[in-house]
Amino acid sequence: MSRRDHNDQANYSYGASKRGREDDNERDVKRRRGDNGDPFRGCRGIFAWEDEPDPTWKAAVESHGGGVPKFATKGECEEFVQKHCAPGSNPDFRNLQHIFTMLVTWTQIAKILIPAMEKVDKDYPFKAPADLGVRNDNRFHDTDVEKGIKWRMDLPFHRETNRESTMHTLKYLFFHMRCGILVMIRNGRVVLFAPFANKDYENNWSELDDACKNRNIPDCEFFINKRDYPHLKSNLSEPYGFLFDRDDKDPSQDLPLEQFKYNSWKKEPEFHHMVHPVPYLDAQITAWNLRDKKIAGHPMTFLRKDKFKGRGEFTAGKEHYIPMYEQSKFKYILYVEGHCAANRYAFLMRLGSVILKVSSKCVADEMWYTPLLVPMEDHVPIQEDLSDLAEKIAWCRAHDAECREMAARAKQKYEAFVSKEGIYDYMELITTHVAQRYSEVPTHWDYVRPVEHHERDPRKPSLQSDRDHSCVGSKNPRLCTGCEENKALQASRRRKMDEQDAEYHSKRPKVR
Repeated sequence: MSRRDHNDQANYSYGASKRGREDDNERDVKRRRGDNGDPFRGCRGIFAWEDEPDPTWKAAVESHGGGVPKFATKGECEEFVQKHCAPGSNPDFRNLQHIFTMLVTWTQIAKILIPAMEKVDKDYPFKAPADLGVRNDNRFHDTDVEKGIKWRMDLPFHRETNRESTMHTLKYLFFHMRCGILVMIRNGRVVLFAPFANKDYENNWSELDDACKNRNIPDCEFFINKRDYPHLKSNLSEPYGFLFDRDDKDPSQDLPLEQFKYNSWKKEPEFHHMVHPVPYLDAQITAWNLRDKKIAGHPMTFLRKDKFKGRGEFTAGKEHYIPMYEQSKFKYILYVEGHCAANRYAFLMRLGSVILKVSSKCVADEMWYTPLLVPMEDHVPIQEDLSDLAEKIAWCRAHDAECREMAARAKQKYEAFVSKEGIYDYMELITTHVAQRYSEVPTHWDYVRPVEHHERDPRKPSLQSDRDHSCVGSKNPRLCTGCEENKALQASRRRKMDEQDAEYHSKRPKVR
């Protein structure tokens, strides 16, 4: 048994034999769903609050004032969880105890999610607004942010969407990317919020409701990428291209969704003038990252902690960690991204400090507000290899007044575009552009969706590589007959893909 299979059984079984688990599961499902076969019995949190199918859960939440339960102490929270979450949030897997029902098999998708979508269509028929334009007073209207969204929405796979494209995306996310969240908005309300994660996969979001309450959100449906790496590329190649020796520097065809959790200029402490000279950089390591590193074209590297012993005061540990809110005591803060753009940048904008922003060298290098950032206006740019860091710090020290203004402008941009009101406008912007591309499947052609066969899971989509395969491993790898015969076809496909990639990128708005 593989480690993944063992973990799956530990997480999703009842501790009995396989046949016993199946019998127990079948009896439990019948009990929880009732004799009438209600597909939503035992589910919670996926529908609008008015349509909540679990009366016990609804009563428990309302007893805490409605909305997301809040607790004064850790003990109160634990008591609530033990009392109301212990029965489980999934009708088929009792040990899953989420706030929202998490669908974990394709059978559940077929028997719960798809009927839920049909229920929404029946109870809240899709209405195409007469005017799908973005409000002129939306702060992102006609900015680089909207231009970037328009460019993405004009890509072939976004240009027109309908229920068929929703089903294709659902299968793509479930079988190929493992997880996602389906959201359906009707009449200015979130009426379906369905997280799913494929438990057999091989190889939270309250701003939606807030945006619906505070802005004119049109009827639309879309998926939320729960991960921090985009799922779509403009050339439709494999999303995780960074595993190969050539990378698409711009896989940003997912629409960027805000992700931010909600100070004046700080003077130096009283005795700082006695410390001379003030060091250029106060940097410490808070934890060792012992994971092996592999960069294309370079050998494997790894860290040996013992090699750092005896080097002065060089140490690493949590004692060096500085909470985000305490970083405001520094005039200059160095921003270095990880494997993708970091969410903390928005928080840094409001601290009143000058942000020294290291130029990106990763793939997913932009947040949704990045097109609005201007070097030397709201931050100081630093070369990606840090070669000019000392020079830029010296410039900041010699131009204190300019730095003070720069920090103030960063804070102003935060208040205008990244604060709650800005997020409302941004959500309105992207949902409007999504709704503009949605069209209902034509019924006058007597089109009927193919019947889904739920007795077994559909096969996982097969994504053929866009590269020649070295099918036989040896000192001189050779291609199999099939790959050899397809070399010309593969080369033609690559040329076409490169041409499309160049065309899409030529139309993309330039970021200042």
